[in-house]
Amino acid sequence: MSRWPPHEFLAAFDHAGGLKTSPSDAEPELRLWVAGMMETKGYIISTGRALDCHALYRNDGLKASVDSAHCAASFMSGETRHSILTLVGELSALNGKSWGCAFGGYTLFVEGFANHQRFSFLVSNPSLCKDADSQLVTRLVGALGS
Repeated sequence: MSRWPPHEFLAAFDHAGGLKTSPSDAEPELRLWVAGMMETKGYIISTGRALDCHALYRNDGLKASVDSAHCAASFMSGETRHSILTLVGELSALNGKSWGCAFGGYTLFVEGFANHQRFSFLVSNPSLCKDADSQLVTRLVGALGS
């Protein structure tokens, strides 16, 4: 699906946004970037805060780049942050995976820190997939909308 391993995509988003890699002893955190046809949105979620981000991500099928990213404080409720962070343990099992069920649509780049471990994966159009991993990611996307 992709020429870059998931962690390299996430490192590019982190670098463009001036985000530091969380230390292994940090609180659980989830970083999610949703790249659609017209825009790329990001969410940085931890127990104590949430950020909404926008990035300039380009991918022509041969080459991908993250040219810039900007984040600002989010009004995400503590309840929503908690419901999202409860998925981190399950999401960590997807580390290193890259999959999708359809061309076009959107791609999710996910990075998390939990239990002194970093994980990352990417998936395209998980709502169109029927496997358990995709359904887990679809639950994550649904929790973002709550």
